[in-house]
Amino acid sequence: MNGSTKGHYFIQNKLQNCLLPFLDQATKGVQALYSKSHSCLLKDLMKEGSEKGENFTSVEVLDKLVYLHGAISEALRLFPPLAFQHKCAIKSDKLPSGDHVKPNINLIYSLYAMGSTEKIWGEDCLEFKPKKWISDRGQIKHVPSYKFIAFDAGPRSCLGKDISFVEMKMVAISILWKFRIHVVEGHSIVPKVSIALRMEHGLKIKVNKRYD
Repeated sequence: MNGSTKGHYFIQNKLQNCLLPFLDQATKGVQALYSKSHSCLLKDLMKEGSEKGENFTSVEVLDKLVYLHGAISEALRLFPPLAFQHKCAIKSDKLPSGDHVKPNINLIYSLYAMGSTEKIWGEDCLEFKPKKWISDRGQIKHVPSYKFIAFDAGPRSCLGKDISFVEMKMVAISILWKFRIHVVEGHSIVPKVSIALRMEHGLKIKVNKRYD
């Protein structure tokens, strides 16, 4: 960039685009995780925690929490923090649908719709299944970013993806280790569709200490 004003502006703009959404994304990711977590999921997470011990401060330990990784990924698949994204074509192109795209045309696509599309995720696309992300050998499955697009894909993919997962895992496991979380019975969990996906009525929960 040679210290140019344009270079500094580019770096500042890039940092804002990466860091500010990252903080909001981590919050929404944990919220979505709790909204879709049932008692069996919480039991599995606590079992993982018991087997691995209480020290969840290192990345190495967090990487071993395979079920938690699957639960967070599944929450982000069904409820991506950004419901919509857009791309601009720099030259003429042809979409898989057969539609032609002219240069400088903005294309808007829905991450929320893609995350619950049967053609992409199968017949159980609307079901919350963390084990969808776990292989038969009990390891985390690799899912292409163009399929799991919550963090975007290609050269424009989110630079803070790995950090986001670390933060969400630490927050989720720290809370689950100390508290019992129950979504209030009868509370309507409805997404409020906008650029940033939120809950229409928030998430009402009951919190009890796990240990005295």
